[in-house]
Amino acid sequence: MRTLSALYWPQDMDPDARLLLLHGADDERVEVTDSLDLAREWQALGRPFALRVYEGGSHSLIEHRADVRKLIDGWFAP
Repeated sequence: MRTLSALYWPQDMDPDARLLLLHGADDERVEVTDSLDLAREWQALGRPFALRVYEGGSHSLIEHRADVRKLIDGWFAP
């Protein structure tokens, strides 16, 4: 499982990559602390990232789909 989770190897990720973390506070599959921990690691490495935790959001974030779409579109816009 460690090889699948970026939590265990953030220093090996492309240093020029920008990371967008979107997480539901009520995610039933992945603990929100995983995104918080990865954000802390990314910040310690001095790398660009954005983190948004959605109150009441599930794993799919379907409850917040309009805002999620807007953030993703903005993140990848030139």
